Amino acid sequence: MENKSSFKKLSAISVSCICTFVLLIILTYNVPTVNNVATIPQPAIQHTHVSNHSINVKELPHRLFELNRYIESWKTNIIIKVQDGMTYRALKHLTSTDNLKRIFTDVLMTNRTLHIGIVGGSISARNFSYGNVLSEGLHKLLGVPVKLHNAAIGATDSRYYAYCINTHLNTRLMDIILWEFAVNDFIKHVKPYAQEELTRVVLDFPNSPQLLYVNFVHGKQMRSKSPCINNENVSSTPLSLYYNIPSISMPDALCPTIMQGNISQLVESKSDAHPSKDVHILMGIFLLLFFEEVFVNLTKSHLSSPEQVNLPLNGHSDLPKPLFNETIIYRPKCWSSLRSNENTSVTLEPTNANGWKRVDLEGKTAGRTDNKVAWESHSINSNITFSITVNPYQNLNCSIAIGIMGCSHCGKVAAYIDFKNESEIIVDGKWNYKVTLTFKIAENIIPGTHNLTLVMKEANRDFRIISIMTSYHV
Repeated sequence: MENKSSFKKLSAISVSCICTFVLLIILTYNVPTVNNVATIPQPAIQHTHVSNHSINVKELPHRLFELNRYIESWKTNIIIKVQDGMTYRALKHLTSTDNLKRIFTDVLMTNRTLHIGIVGGSISARNFSYGNVLSEGLHKLLGVPVKLHNAAIGATDSRYYAYCINTHLNTRLMDIILWEFAVNDFIKHVKPYAQEELTRVVLDFPNSPQLLYVNFVHGKQMRSKSPCINNENVSSTPLSLYYNIPSISMPDALCPTIMQGNISQLVESKSDAHPSKDVHILMGIFLLLFFEEVFVNLTKSHLSSPEQVNLPLNGHSDLPKPLFNETIIYRPKCWSSLRSNENTSVTLEPTNANGWKRVDLEGKTAGRTDNKVAWESHSINSNITFSITVNPYQNLNCSIAIGIMGCSHCGKVAAYIDFKNESEIIVDGKWNYKVTLTFKIAENIIPGTHNLTLVMKEANRDFRIISIMTSYHV
């Protein structure tokens, strides 16, 4: 495939050669766009005619030079060496780039700010991450302001964000959304279902942001019997092909290094589990090489026919049937006590709390951008009630779920809707890790205001609720 070979070349030649090579491609050759490698028929994409605008061609050599100098400066500052084949392995699932071309064209024509959002776990919830490398590099490439919105929260997974992404991120503003849950979804055994739920929620946004899967590695995983395998194999890869979503693979890129047992440079010294700063920088480089390829193909198309560039009017049309799920999360709503760098207010507030209190589970950790807050009880028969409103929508009923923070010493609660005993559901918060877990409490709930009550059922045990979520039945 064309994109594979070009990325392999980009990882192997010097800065000056890269700039000369790319510029010659732009000005001389007929370079095709990145191939659509999806194996199923895709939804039709609408197009629009862009005219009376122009991309400043004179700036292109300078932008490409600045980006590649920026990439090379990072390469010289990390211990991990970008070897032949590493970039190719990382960028092997790239699919269609039509939506990104639409976004880049709009940004370049209007000279507006490009907005990048991150949803992920503790790997992404830090002051410095791959997102910082990416945003600064894209500013050099596009010549416009780039704003990074880091909405990652440690211990979360795809299912939590399938309900709560709008709570933590102003999705209407986003141009690009980076998904980073390959590790957390794998640890929680949520398989591909949760990732597909979140994928469909994002693809249904009316502003059509570009979704990318960012697959990382983890220290415990690298020391396992299958060190190069995580949820990417059963989730990101098939979903990437099915929904036309670019997927970046750090496990594939680093697998030869991992198999040799050289993992000390890949993990943080203090945690011995999270990816090191070098791995974050490397992911940022891989993402920039991908976006550079899209930019080169877009500008080449403009040079060939500057008065008529056919681009998607909307990034996505009607979604195909779910690949893995029988049901879907539709128009979700979420009230949460967790805080990300993007939202600092608690939206989950009780109307009554008898024996429950709001607690800061970890405090503000140095170098982190998240804060885990929960409503907690450890007294038997203590109760807490929340009032939520479900707005009418197309005569649809909804389901109600809760998100909790599990722990090894957590116990059980009884959950009730509108104080009705027949609605009782027992929820067990015991889990070996302090991670978020999602439980469906009720279905076929009619629109209106409803009360959700939790009653502690065990003594000398904790229970922590962090969110209430709703979704319409379709």
